[in-house]
Amino acid sequence: MIGTHRSEPFLKRKVTVMTKSVDPTSKANIVLLEEPDEDEMKARECLSGGLNKFSFGHPTKKNAGTLKVLNDACLPVHYRQWFYDALFTRDIKLSRLVYFNDNLVGAICCRIENLSDLYIMSITVLAPYRKRKIGSYLMHYIINYTKQHTELKRIYLNVHTPNTSAQNFYKNAFNFSEVRRIDGYYTDLTPSDCFELELKIRD
Repeated sequence: MIGTHRSEPFLKRKVTVMTKSVDPTSKANIVLLEEPDEDEMKARECLSGGLNKFSFGHPTKKNAGTLKVLNDACLPVHYRQWFYDALFTRDIKLSRLVYFNDNLVGAICCRIENLSDLYIMSITVLAPYRKRKIGSYLMHYIINYTKQHTELKRIYLNVHTPNTSAQNFYKNAFNFSEVRRIDGYYTDLTPSDCFELELKIRD
């Protein structure tokens, strides 16, 4: 999940990245969030590098292209357009974008399954920013979301079996536990297996 096998571009608002033109996303296109509650403020406390340098938003049709570039740069699998189109059919709070000095540097995208499971589809942070605890903030954010929705019982995600750093991150920092190994989960990766990890929120 959090990890990359190559260097990533800085995702500024108006750039050409990977020889492809990305639609500009000015500050006017950041979705202004509701006044942060106590849980949100506690989640932001883990961020490093000056809180005034961070801003937060949700995916929009105007910044979805930049989110795709972020995911493509950080993840070993590339999601097709339907992945991004589906974000707008769900509760917008199931996804979160993090900007640092107006650069998109981190994101989490989730969905609800079986009415009671929150599934983390992707969580990405650009490598130069990983020491700023952005991944930890995103996890605290989605854990808070789950706790505020009493119908949700657990959070789960899939992690590529060789990605031990991500596995340790979820297990050691957030008490996720391994549920099972799924053979042949990835069609474009070798090895193709993953671990399903979960965090139980309530019975």
